[in-house]
Amino acid sequence: MGVSIALSGNTVLVAGSGFITATHGAFQESSTYNWVTRIDLAGRSHLNAVLNAASRSGGAIAPGELVIASGVGFSPDALVIFDGASVVPVSRSGTDLLAPSTLSGVATVQVTSGGVSTNSLTVPVVDAAPAIFTNQSSSVPGGIRNADGTLNSPGNPAARGSVITILGTGLGVRPEAVTVYFDGFASSALLYGAAPGSPGVFQMTAVVPPQVPVSGRVSVYLTAGQVASQVVTMAVK
Repeated sequence: MGVSIALSGNTVLVAGSGFITATHGAFQESSTYNWVTRIDLAGRSHLNAVLNAASRSGGAIAPGELVIASGVGFSPDALVIFDGASVVPVSRSGTDLLAPSTLSGVATVQVTSGGVSTNSLTVPVVDAAPAIFTNQSSSVPGGIRNADGTLNSPGNPAARGSVITILGTGLGVRPEAVTVYFDGFASSALLYGAAPGSPGVFQMTAVVPPQVPVSGRVSVYLTAGQVASQVVTMAVK
């Protein structure tokens, strides 16, 4: 007849009601009943994936990259452990955290929640795993700033030949040459480095090539060495 679910600390309360009908010869008798089930989540937290904080995709990570420990059942005091030693705070549902700059080869990632360890995941570590931040976390358009510092959008396009700023993560601790592609037209990054006050985030500037077509959905991606980011979009006039 109805079910309600509530979370209280590490306990899930599932409550509901129903009815049952019993037959006694020619007579039927119906009655309603209520029920409550308590599910204790303590010790049942689970690490699902380690995601790039900009692209929200899994796979290899780079040292110093901003990542997300995605999982369920994390307590408020949960900690993320890289290779058994490096510990970073994380929220109940998974939040941005900085992958240690000392990672190499393959990293083992685990979460301790309420004093109980989750499953562990092994994640390949590469020199660079670039990704571009977007306006809406996991989808296009890209979080790109125009030359005047305003956010690029179809209603606020960047001019061809102007300088735009891109925010991203995953360049690694020793970034290789970075190139930005606008609808396939290459533009070398003019400047790139750490974004002030944002650990794990890089910012770079690049010129919008004059050959790029006028459009509200110009594809943009970048490469660091031979590794490409995801594709986002921006508006060009």
